[in-house]
Amino acid sequence: REHLSLGQGSDIQWRLLDAGWPLSGEPASTPCCLTFSSPVRLLRRGALLTNPSPVDIATAALRRITSLAGQAGGEDYRDLMRSVAEKAAGLTAGSWHGERRDLVRWSGAQRREIDLNGVSGSLELPDGPGSLWPLFAAACWTHIGKGTVFGLGQLRISATSDRVANAKPN
Repeated sequence: REHLSLGQGSDIQWRLLDAGWPLSGEPASTPCCLTFSSPVRLLRRGALLTNPSPVDIATAALRRITSLAGQAGGEDYRDLMRSVAEKAAGLTAGSWHGERRDLVRWSGAQRREIDLNGVSGSLELPDGPGSLWPLFAAACWTHIGKGTVFGLGQLRISATSDRVANAKPN
């Protein structure tokens, strides 16, 4: 979709292309590194994904953005999800370089500690993100996965040579 409305009944429209590409060069073909300094919590069937793939990252980004726009669900959404997954599966990607990062937070409502298990690390796209670049660029702003409200799942896009320097927070 070219435009996403910001909430039901809103007349504000925002295009994924408005997110902007953070690197110089043609976005679709610019080699880049997708880095999660703060843990990202992506789950499949209740289990933590410890080696996220481009498909995992792209579909999580789409889920987050369509959810924020109030556009999740329905046949159009399922078709869009399939299309994004197919495009992401076609991307050339390096291996995931990262490690598990387990955090704990206190829940006042539940009166107990809650585990926030995730992974931090990076994934290189040596041929660039293809037509999914606007989705990845928008995910830098929205974060992805579980625990985004706590600042988890923040995506950073950097040049591929920056992977090692950016994989761990200072």
